Amino acid sequence: MILDPHHRLDEHPGGVSIDIGGANYRDQLKPFNDFMGDEFSPVPGTVFRLPLRTERQAKESKINNTPVSVEQIRTLLQDFCNFELEQVILFLNHVTHIEICHVDTAGHRRVLGSVSIEDILPTPPPQKVGKFRKIALQREDGSTTSSRGWCCRSLTIDKDEAAKVVSELLGYDVGDSLIADKLLPSVELDTPVNGGEVVGSIKTSFPAHLGAICTLTPDWQSLKNKEEVGTIMIESRER
Repeated sequence: MILDPHHRLDEHPGGVSIDIGGANYRDQLKPFNDFMGDEFSPVPGTVFRLPLRTERQAKESKINNTPVSVEQIRTLLQDFCNFELEQVILFLNHVTHIEICHVDTAGHRRVLGSVSIEDILPTPPPQKVGKFRKIALQREDGSTTSSRGWCCRSLTIDKDEAAKVVSELLGYDVGDSLIADKLLPSVELDTPVNGGEVVGSIKTSFPAHLGAICTLTPDWQSLKNKEEVGTIMIESRER
């Protein structure tokens, strides 16, 4: 499927779905040969290809007029590996391993960082205080691999009850908006079992990570403060 947000495909406004089983589109899947093996091998999942916006495309774009360079993407991924790998995987329900790789034009593959997570006690444990998980984190040089346990506590309330509380606070009915924005009335608190520093995207004095689905502004990427660390795209909305 090719997305066309500018509606430049007259016959297929918005995008088109193409059967790439033939040789005519072989080059479209070549960037994924590193893990697919062959362009037409079955893959149990969904593959996304996100081309970078060139300077020429940026001038013509009706969505964003900021070009994105290869170096900016490299910095983005390196910052993600250095600052966010551990905290990101804590709040994922089904993903247990993340690996960031760079494949150069010659096909050489280099791992920038990886992280894995696993449950170390039954879920929920007998104490019913939450679930315990262990994270293994590896940096690019492979020499600094850390593993520590986390106690993850979560709270989820009834959707109708949450809508009623929020509606009373705001003075209008938010039921339909909660559904449209896919907002879930749940929150999770993750604390390292043996203590230690907890560094998130936004620095606080709390020794834990707090995860929730919030809607505070249409452009959530602008919710930054001067102490924030992590992925930064120069001259973009993520400032």
